[in-house]
Amino acid sequence: MRVWLDHRGPSIARRHALGLSGVIQFDTAPSQSIDIIARPQVAFRGERLTVPSVMGSAFAPSGTFAPGTDTRVTAGDFLIQDVVIGNSSQFAASGGIPGIAFAENAYGVALRVDTAQVAQDVVIRVSYVGPLSTASLVSGTGPIVVPFRAAILGTALY
Repeated sequence: MRVWLDHRGPSIARRHALGLSGVIQFDTAPSQSIDIIARPQVAFRGERLTVPSVMGSAFAPSGTFAPGTDTRVTAGDFLIQDVVIGNSSQFAASGGIPGIAFAENAYGVALRVDTAQVAQDVVIRVSYVGPLSTASLVSGTGPIVVPFRAAILGTALY
């Protein structure tokens, strides 16, 4: 008697969030984008990118900002250059999208990106374009460190 084993794919879907956070550090004008990478531990299909309206404050480890400088970092201070699953861009065209378009209170910004397999790179490429890129330090010539935070909300498949 022969028994065939049937391999079944995922059978349970649950809502999950995939966190993405990092820092952008620059000495002069930030001229490059950075890649922030996450690797989900379950198959994950993102459905919405969300960027908090306020992410925290920038700081200068070896100096202080000039008086009156606003060090608050907001979603509008960033361009989202790309979202990449594996090696496939999830944007229809090249070019940055203002981070404020993905704020937590934005409407109609649902995405349906490719499914990331277990341990596959999920990359968000961001550039800082906020006012601190031209800020002057009172003492020292150290770098300016700017935080970035985001989440991709979606469905995890088990």
